[in-house]
Amino acid sequence: MGSIVKVQTNFTVGEVNPELRGRIDLQQYESALERARNVLINPRGIVGRRDGLKFVFEIPSAASPASGVRCVPFQFSTTQTYMFVFSGTRAYIFREGTLVTNINSTGNDFLDCSSSVGGVTDGITSARLPNLWWAQSADTLLLFEETMQCLKIVRGG
Repeated sequence: MGSIVKVQTNFTVGEVNPELRGRIDLQQYESALERARNVLINPRGIVGRRDGLKFVFEIPSAASPASGVRCVPFQFSTTQTYMFVFSGTRAYIFREGTLVTNINSTGNDFLDCSSSVGGVTDGITSARLPNLWWAQSADTLLLFEETMQCLKIVRGG
């Protein structure tokens, strides 16, 4: 006896909710995947492999990576994009996947984002990372958290 093979030509719906498995009466069911892992689906329904990840940098133990890391994108122009990686009180800056070194001619590979005024620590800390908000205006990055003063980072030459 012959078998029937159904060809699926698009995947525009993406991954189907497990609760909807078997609901062949839904039009979306015909354009869905049961499971989609490590793939990207474009709006035209084409499925492609997701690009891999690349090891770029290991956060030093002095920065306490166990206490959390926060990545903040910064796009100065279409050709100059940066990624700020905050860990503890430090900010590491990456440009095109490479760590920016000798920041502010200090010899450091990081910015110190802590400050102390009158014995009170202000600035970015591990406890503040989950609630960190940011905004960008041209060459300026503003960082906000409800219990600290606004931190302003300006891109130089």
